[in-house]
Amino acid sequence: MALSLEPPGRRRARSPPLVLNLGSASDANGNYRNVIWTGKYLQSTLMSIEDEVGLERHPETDQILIVQEGRGVVKMGARKNRLDAMRRLGVGSAIFVPMGTWHNIINKGRGLLKLISIYSPPHHPPGLVQRHAREGDDDEEEEDSEEEEEDEEDGEYDEDDGDE
Repeated sequence: MALSLEPPGRRRARSPPLVLNLGSASDANGNYRNVIWTGKYLQSTLMSIEDEVGLERHPETDQILIVQEGRGVVKMGARKNRLDAMRRLGVGSAIFVPMGTWHNIINKGRGLLKLISIYSPPHHPPGLVQRHAREGDDDEEEEDSEEEEEDEEDGEYDEDDGDE
């Protein structure tokens, strides 16, 4: 069944109910991005990061990322040129990214950094599979090229970069 979801102009299909072991699915995923489930209000993807996600923001989407394997660093901030929050990441780390927040996740390990990502509302086309980061999709390029609002308030972030 097709639904009209944000952003306007797109038609997205809703996925059927799904039960799976996310850890096993993440272990098996070798793609940069694999959209595994899309509902009306949220979406789940698996990611395998070789180098980094790349600096991005989602103006209309909140995001939660969970580290399943590997280690890395996350940088976040209210402005593209002011990423004033940085934290080290390890297995089990959770990153909560409010809509409009600039962020980048950098792999600091020897192997892939495997992430489970949840978007609300859905952000990518259902079923999207990107083998490599360079394939990208139009969503990321459009967001990165948008003008940053000067009157945007600075976010309140913990600047500690130690492990939890």
